[in-house]
Amino acid sequence: MLGVLFDYPNLDILEASVEDLTFQENSLNGIPVISGVMLASGQILATKKVVITTGTFLSGEIHIGQCLFKISPEQYPTSTRISPPPRVRTP
Repeated sequence: MLGVLFDYPNLDILEASVEDLTFQENSLNGIPVISGVMLASGQILATKKVVITTGTFLSGEIHIGQCLFKISPEQYPTSTRISPPPRVRTP
């Protein structure tokens, strides 16, 4: 199945942690529209479409007794910035 995705025309696949969404004002009605995503590295990838999927590691928390740890299973990093409701960010 991965071969099908990697060979699909006009589809770029990148494994990275998305930290935020970027928006720009729609010139027709003033409503913000998606303009890209900001990666954990700070790099912004411009795009007109974004697919958001949920995962185990969004705002990952582990509770052990009274202790709370911001972590995910198998020590993978969590994504905490994109977990709250998206904020409008203009470039």
